[in-house]
This record gives sequence, C-alpha cells and structure tokens, in this order.
Amino acid sequence: MGGSLLSLVGWWATIGAMTTALVAPAVPARAQTSAARRAAIVESLLAYPVFYSGQAVRVRGVLETSRAGVELVARGGRILLLGAEGGSAAGPNRPVEVSGTFLDIGRFRPGDPRLQRFDVAAVARQRFNRDWPGAGELLALVVDALEPAQPFPAPSVRALALSPEHYVDRSVTVVGRFRGRNLYGDLPKAPGVSRWDFVLQLADAAVWVVGRRPRGDGFDLDPELRVDTGRWLEIQGRVDVDRGLVWIEAASIDLADPPVEAPLTRSAAPIPEPPLDVTFSVPTEGEEDAVRSAPVRIQFSRDMESSSFKGRVRVRYQEGAPTGSSESESTDVTLSPSLSYDAGRRVLEIRLAEPLPPFTKVRVTLEKGITSTTGQALEPWTLAFTTGQ
Repeated sequence: MGGSLLSLVGWWATIGAMTTALVAPAVPARAQTSAARRAAIVESLLAYPVFYSGQAVRVRGVLETSRAGVELVARGGRILLLGAEGGSAAGPNRPVEVSGTFLDIGRFRPGDPRLQRFDVAAVARQRFNRDWPGAGELLALVVDALEPAQPFPAPSVRALALSPEHYVDRSVTVVGRFRGRNLYGDLPKAPGVSRWDFVLQLADAAVWVVGRRPRGDGFDLDPELRVDTGRWLEIQGRVDVDRGLVWIEAASIDLADPPVEAPLTRSAAPIPEPPLDVTFSVPTEGEEDAVRSAPVRIQFSRDMESSSFKGRVRVRYQEGAPTGSSESESTDVTLSPSLSYDAGRRVLEIRLAEPLPPFTKVRVTLEKGITSTTGQALEPWTLAFTTGQ
C-alpha cells in the first residue's frame, strides 16, 4: 500500500495537518438532504452500502492497522481508510472522527483515474487473491479529514448519530426538526417499531423516534405529510441501536425552540460513482462466428433506466455483400428488436424475430438518450460482429 494509507508512527503530533480536502468532480446531492455530509456509524455504512455509496459522511471509531492497510473500527465492524497519507497514530484505542466519501470500490473499473493514487489492487490481492474486488466486497472511506473525536458535552441528535454506544439503554432529552417518516431520505431504512415512527434531524445528523404519536399541547403532526415537517420538537426517551439504525423510544414529545446550531466544516463534495459505460457484451466486439439465433446481451456499469432504451437501440446488417467484400456492395437492413432489461445484472437483452443470415456483418447501436437511474447519460455506443454458419 506504500504511502497511500495512514502510517501509525507519530500521528498525534501531526494530525492537525490532515485537513486538506479532496478535489473531485461534484455530483448532484440527494434532494432535501439536511447537510453536505451525513453523520453515521460504521455499522450503518456496512449494512446499507447502496444508500451511502458516493456520499460524504462523518463517522467515529478507533484506528487499527494490518497488512491490508488502516481501518476504522467501531460498533458493528470495520471499514478501510484510503487517502489519509501524511498522518500518523501513536495513540491506539483513542477515538477519532473521520470525514470522507464512502465508496463501494468494486463498482469502479480497474484503472479508474479517481482511484489511481490508491493501491487498490494490492488490497484486493491481500483480501481476495485477485486484482480487483467485486461489487460489495470492498467498502472504503476516502479520507478528507481525520482528527481526535471530541466528547459530546450532553446528549444531542448529533451525539446519538455519531456515538450511540454511549447512550444505549439510557434516557436522554434532545431537540431536533420533525422530518416525517423519512420523507427527505435522511436515513437508509425505517426500524418498523411502530406506526408513528418518524425522523428527527439536526444539522448533519438524524435519528429515528419510535413508539409515540407526534402530538401534544398545540400540535398534531402526521409523519406522512411534508406540510407538517420542519417543526422543532423536544424528545425524551430511551436510546436503542439495531441493524445500523439508531432510535429513541419516546416517553414524551413536546414543541421546542430551535437550538443554536454550530457551523459544520469540511463539507466537501462527494466523489461521483463510476461513469456510465458498457462493461461487456455477447457477442464481443469484432467477433466473427456469432451464433445467428442467439440474443445480443449488453452489460452496463450502472443501474439503467429501462424506459430510456425504447426507440434508441438499432440493429442493422449488411445484405448482399460476402464477408471481406466492400461495404459499398451491400445494402443496410434495419431490424426491429425486442428488448428486455435485467436490473439485477444490469444487462440489456436484444432479441430478433428470426435468426440473422449467415456470414453477415451486424451492427448494434445504442443511440443518444439512454440514461442510468440517476440520470447520467450513456455516450452513443456501437457493437460490430459477424455471424457464423
């Protein structure tokens, strides 16, 4: 791993210098998020990697080093740290707070320029005995800043979101903004404890409140209505954590005045997810003995918007020209393919009503306008192959 990962020599003397932000292209933030970063726990990142993928987060734990690199260890597991070069750690078991971008490395392609400064291949060989991890196999934080974790002076929504282990089974009183039943996507999943579960948010942090209807003297809020969100509430109750979700089992709910929110720093934009591209096809480009009756299958690097394929997939072949002859001697024939998309494998299947002619040059074109589920556009792409007997 070399200098690309955090060395554990002399860290506490130089940790103050580790505040340089990563420079990366920005991606659109999730609508209605409360801050550029999300306060989270390691257990939640590991349990809901799709939700957190590409997002800027804050998380706490202690540092441990191994042959595979430096990891942040906390309740529920450990996560690899990338890009914390220049720092050190002489204080084992001392809590740190890491700001960084959460990535599922296996969803990037080998050689992606955004990962070139990290020796991911060495980590993959160490852990999986191959040069690159698969999707979901290697989860990591690209570090933006790393510093000693300051203790919280009193319970708060941020304290519960970042360090719930200090408050589990304890009664706390906190103030936050009512956000309904996760109407703004603050958290990855609902705990499903009661019909009145709702999200309480403050700054970059959010937790669930369960077990009590959000109503009282002068208010009656509906968790399903956005028009009711934004009210400040004081919640008193017992803290619990399960499957990466933090919640308060409310004993009382009252209206509250907005607290004074301390400014949050280092709100660097997340590193975008891998670019949208074709990763594989059957037949392959230039294949000269393709099965005439087999469907064409095209796999993508991102989840695709299936409706965007309609009217933008063209299949043509050249009629009247033997293989090896001039294209000017042929006539293009355009076919009407049948399309189906397998979201689980990210594979588009193209079927034709009849087998293609033997020894025929075929061209499949994906035209402008095809997009991923996040709206990223696919560059026009062409596959050329020749059928066999």
